[in-house]
Amino acid sequence: MTDQEIKFSFINLKNNINELKNISTTLGGIKSYTDCFSESEGLSKEALAKQLDTTINAGLMLQKAIDDLVIDLECAAKTFREMDDTLSNQFKYCGRVNQ
Repeated sequence: MTDQEIKFSFINLKNNINELKNISTTLGGIKSYTDCFSESEGLSKEALAKQLDTTINAGLMLQKAIDDLVIDLECAAKTFREMDDTLSNQFKYCGRVNQ
């Protein structure tokens, strides 16, 4: 049996998590969108206002999904890091005992 090494890049994961956080922050700005249909009236104004509300709600739902994903990824990264440290320490101590 050959020795195998599993490599996991925490730096790449951290960078990806930071990118997701930036996207979430950008999506959070959608709350400040307002309609500028003051000169419009009738069904077209109502349709545009409804579409804007739908777009804002979709953006906020996407932001929530991204925030939940970030929490899960940070938890997974922490678990991977802890397991990596544990296994690394076990391997080091096991090697010392056998020498």
